[in-house]
Amino acid sequence: MLLVLAGCGDDGEATGMDDPSDQIETMSTSGTSVADSSESSDDESTGAGGAGPSYGSDEDLARAAELWASIGGDERAWQTSSAWALFPGTVALQSGMEPHGLRQTIYLDDPESSTLSEGSIIIKENYPPEGQGDDLQGVLLMTKREAGFDAPHMDWFWVLYQPDGTVVDDPAFAPKPLAGAGDIPCTGCHADAIGADFVFTND
Repeated sequence: MLLVLAGCGDDGEATGMDDPSDQIETMSTSGTSVADSSESSDDESTGAGGAGPSYGSDEDLARAAELWASIGGDERAWQTSSAWALFPGTVALQSGMEPHGLRQTIYLDDPESSTLSEGSIIIKENYPPEGQGDDLQGVLLMTKREAGFDAPHMDWFWVLYQPDGTVVDDPAFAPKPLAGAGDIPCTGCHADAIGADFVFTND
């Protein structure tokens, strides 16, 4: 099932918080990120050179596949591994808004860390409304790249996966596969996050 990308705005990441000011900002990865290990000569994908990063390139899709493998995507390892935890202040299957499903579960890697740094990974599982089943509809992944990768968008690399790990590619709501940075639709919406960190869950 494809996720339907509706209008931008608060996607529900902030729901479930009692006192957002008390929450840990995010968590950084405890290992080497796939995003760190994949260097590129493609200016459009990496931001090296003039054009800045974009999305949907073959390199972006290759990086997305590597990320899926590194997080144990086929086994949904983030649900059970001690290296992952629910984002502070959130609960499983909390209420959300499109484009990320009307119920969401949000995870962070390295629950012992309290900083948002290079290599950090956020995973958001997307589920249908209550009463319409609990089948996973999609997985959004955000990973923090090296400083300067995409500075206007806080250096995030974004991927929207189908439950089987393939990257969402539907011209009905995006002209290119949803993996990459720069002008990917994710950045236009997440730019509204408080604190300009592109993470609604911190708001």
